[in-house]
Amino acid sequence: TACAACYLNTHHNNEDIREDESFKAEVNEALGAAGKSYDGGLHVRHMCEVLVNDVGMDKIREQVTNPLGGLKVAGYVGCQTVRPFAGTDDGGKYDTYEDPNFLDDFAEACGAEAVEFDVKTNCCGGSVAVMSPERTLHLIKRIVEAAVEAGADVISTPCPLCQTNVEMYQDAINKKYGTNHQIPVVFYSQLMAVAFGMDAKKDAALHRNTIRSEKLEALAKK
Repeated sequence: TACAACYLNTHHNNEDIREDESFKAEVNEALGAAGKSYDGGLHVRHMCEVLVNDVGMDKIREQVTNPLGGLKVAGYVGCQTVRPFAGTDDGGKYDTYEDPNFLDDFAEACGAEAVEFDVKTNCCGGSVAVMSPERTLHLIKRIVEAAVEAGADVISTPCPLCQTNVEMYQDAINKKYGTNHQIPVVFYSQLMAVAFGMDAKKDAALHRNTIRSEKLEALAKK
C-alpha cells in the first residue's frame, strides 16, 4: 500500500490475525458467512519499504535522466508511515522511527537537495484536520514554517492525508496567523516521475497540485 493510514491499519490487523488464534477464529467466523477464510499468509508492505529494500537507491538513480538539480526538498514523512513497524522485522527494517531518511535518500537519488527538516515525523492532525481544521492549524503551521525556514522549494511526502492537509490549509493558516505561506506539497513519486523524464501532466500530474511548484514544473520535460 502507498497510504500511511491504510498501511498502519492493515498491517496492524494482519499481525493480530497471525499472532492471535482466537482473533483469527473470530475473523474467519465472519468470513465464513460469505464462504471465505483467511490464514494470515499475506504480508502487508508499504510502497516506500519496497522501494528501499527491493528496488534500492542504485536502481532509482539508474532511472534518472532528468536530474532535479537546484531543487531543495523537505522530506515530510508524517507520523504513521514509520510507526510502529518500520524498524521491525515485519516492517522490513527499512528506516528508524525517530529520524527516517528514506525521503531524503529519494530526493538525492533524483538529483535534488534534501534540506535539514527536524519536524519530519510530526503529526499534521490527520483526519481531525478534515473534520475540525481549526484544531490542527497550529500543527500544520509548524511543518510549513520549518520547511520555509530550511529554504525548501517543495515539501515531499508519501502520505496522501499529509499531502492534503499541509497543502490545502495554508490559506487558512495565512488568514489566522497573518503569514503568507505558499509552499508546494508534492508526493515523492512526483519527484521521481520528473527525474525519470516522464510526462509532467500524464505521469507526474503536476497540474493537479493545489499549490503549483513553478520550480519543479520548470524542471519537468514537456
